[in-house]
Amino acid sequence: MLPGGWPSRLVTTSVVTIALSLTAACTPGGQSGASVAPGGPTASAANVPGPGCAVQQPPAGADAPPAVGEMDTTGQGPGRWRICLTTPAPTTVEGSAWCKWNAERTAVDEISGLPSTTGSIEYDAWLSFTASKFEVHLTDRAHDGLIANYEPRQQVVPGTDSTHTSGTVAFDVALQVDPDSGPPAGAPPTVTGTIAWVCGDPPLAG
Repeated sequence: MLPGGWPSRLVTTSVVTIALSLTAACTPGGQSGASVAPGGPTASAANVPGPGCAVQQPPAGADAPPAVGEMDTTGQGPGRWRICLTTPAPTTVEGSAWCKWNAERTAVDEISGLPSTTGSIEYDAWLSFTASKFEVHLTDRAHDGLIANYEPRQQVVPGTDSTHTSGTVAFDVALQVDPDSGPPAGAPPTVTGTIAWVCGDPPLAG
């Protein structure tokens, strides 16, 4: 068991939500932030993605967003994503992703990793190159429980090229404590891992 009673396997934890908010720099008043470095293969040693985290299945028609629905999916095409946690416990899951392309359909602006489940834990993620933000969410559908929020402890360096159609992001995040409610009891102080994605063909322009 982890400190505070959290199981050593995430598949048996209560609800956990990880939110990574990446900003351009540290903000006044002691509020921390982290920047997203320009896309490319260069990364610090702490951010080098694990070699074993790669998308196993190419994007297909089933991964594409619906043409009509409650959400605006304009400019979005099919993709696949994979998350590989290293701590607090090794966990890997892969699923569909939606890739939001720019108006010219020459590069991807956002990656939305759709909810994918292993055990009772549902994972989803969102990465924006235009807004310089990155979010990962873990939700336990079997039980009501704690929500834990995490932010980067250092600069995040996506391993990708200028089109952002495939790549990886290694993350190392720390628990963020709400001053009103205090820390979630027993929540892991840090979470580390890697996210990988691959985008399919872009939608038609227009």
